[in-house]
Amino acid sequence: MSVYGKIDISGLRDGEPEPHPKVWDSERQCWSDAWKEHLYDFEIKSLQERYEKMNTRCGHQLPDPKKLIDIVDMGIANPELATSCFGELLEQLYQSDKFHTLIALDGFNDWMKPS
Repeated sequence: MSVYGKIDISGLRDGEPEPHPKVWDSERQCWSDAWKEHLYDFEIKSLQERYEKMNTRCGHQLPDPKKLIDIVDMGIANPELATSCFGELLEQLYQSDKFHTLIALDGFNDWMKPS
């Protein structure tokens, strides 16, 4: 588990580029996050709280899992951390050369069946 704890709540691995970076819009002559300049204080505070929550990850709640099933159980018990736990699980499987792994999801397309 040497690569454990590096995936955040949105599934982004540490060191990967930001999914929505600030960029310069040459047509509008402004930065893509310029809308933040027009927020009220309570809106800024709300966004900061949300960003702090988004920094939570599976590795914070489960610092030293012994088995992969521990990560799976954490994701099931905490739906808000499910993406982070799934990313951690995949990362562990990607790094494993000892076992060949196949991931099968049962009932994945059940939502498409007419009721």
